[in-house]
Amino acid sequence: MDPTAAGVTTTESVPPRARIFVVEDHPLTGPAIQQVLAMDGFEVDLAGTLARARARFEVAPPAGRSWSRSVVPRPDFRC
Repeated sequence: MDPTAAGVTTTESVPPRARIFVVEDHPLTGPAIQQVLAMDGFEVDLAGTLARARARFEVAPPAGRSWSRSVVPRPDFRC
């Protein structure tokens, strides 16, 4: 069956702007950050702990790519 005839539209796969590792262990905040960044065209790898993020970072990047490290500290909202 033709997907267009069934009302299904397809889009070409666009390569992500960048791959981002997000370290956030909160069950609501992490997925929300992931969703917002994905809407902006980023490939997001959600890691619950810094150790998991480091392990994923250390894996060889895809051919022809490299990683850059940047750490964004979590703001301290305690008063």
